Amino acid sequence: MRLIDVHAHIQQHDPAELDGIVERADAAGVGAIVVAGVTVDDSARCVEIARSHESLFAGTGVHPTDLTGPLSDEDTTRLDGLAGDDSVVVMSEVGIDHQAHVLARPEVDGADWRDVQEDAFRAQIAIARRQELPVVFHVREPNDDPEADSAWPTALRILRETATGDPAGAAPRRCRRCRRAPRRAAHRPRARSCPSARQGTGGHGGSRAIVTDAVRVTSPMNAPTNGTDVFEA
Repeated sequence: MRLIDVHAHIQQHDPAELDGIVERADAAGVGAIVVAGVTVDDSARCVEIARSHESLFAGTGVHPTDLTGPLSDEDTTRLDGLAGDDSVVVMSEVGIDHQAHVLARPEVDGADWRDVQEDAFRAQIAIARRQELPVVFHVREPNDDPEADSAWPTALRILRETATGDPAGAAPRRCRRCRRAPRRAAHRPRARSCPSARQGTGGHGGSRAIVTDAVRVTSPMNAPTNGTDVFEA
């Protein structure tokens, strides 16, 4: 059985280690890895390495704890351009983080960090909708308390509010892997040219512009998952 690692940050390792990481993953049965960006520059790095390795795919986005202030027009324009690259399969990693040390940072231009995160999340969801990408989002509550009901309700509220209407300037509906045909149920990737065929995943039809089903992991960070609660936005 071949596996897909849907969320990794191997772009942050020494570039000299990259080939070895990919080779060891392949030997262990991991046939594809989605490399998630955390800043605009880091997302560009994800795209760069995904272009150079057949088994790597890119995620683009700015992580809520890596925000240094409100996303600028230049930031969103760059992210939009990166998200349209053939190697990009997801908007990641974006989201909401209400840990105390994150929210306690000094305000930037009078903006509260909660507002900065929410605006950035909305802007990146808009990019995902235009580019017809799913969204992988990060949510952390104060003190990682699953009962805090702070970051999670905020993220779900934003997902609900942004899940309707037609996104301006929507990208053409094409297969994100081979770009050879409109994305529809009947489309099958060309065996030699489309990564999804090489990975043995078969055909791929239309996909949602945004993930509206999410899993909330109730275990602490870096601890074994004892259970999940599934929510639908």
